[in-house]
Amino acid sequence: NERREIHERIAGSLEHLSDESKGIVFYARHHAMAKQWEKAFDLYMMAGKKAEEEIDFTGAVSLYTEAKPCLSRTRVKPSLKRKLSPHAALGSCYRELVRYDEAEEELEFCLDKTMDIPEDERDLAFREIEIDVITTLAKLKQAQSKYGEAMELYERALPTA
Repeated sequence: NERREIHERIAGSLEHLSDESKGIVFYARHHAMAKQWEKAFDLYMMAGKKAEEEIDFTGAVSLYTEAKPCLSRTRVKPSLKRKLSPHAALGSCYRELVRYDEAEEELEFCLDKTMDIPEDERDLAFREIEIDVITTLAKLKQAQSKYGEAMELYERALPTA
């Protein structure tokens, strides 16, 4: 089943992580088991970032994937930045792993969600998210040798920056 596959990927990726990162993952798992979803989310995201820093993008993908359902289980409505953070991180990791279709799917999801925000509600925090998503998507297009699309995205981000 899907849950077992996720845990197998996480377990496999733990072999490459530093002891500090492993501790964060185990701590996150205990928070998830205790249904402390916000704390579990934060810890999975922290462990994913550590895995990225250790150039373990496969491990980071597993951790960010584990973080995503934590947010849907919280009682507090997450901010847009918090809601999109695992998707943006996954998009970046998938790009590094040359899993371009999955990267594009995650990043397009983020872009669609940012476009759902009415123009009059778009503040500085929103602009930061939008620029990050657009430039990451542009880098993906560049990696795919889709230079025209990459340039369009960079030009789209420029007025916002």
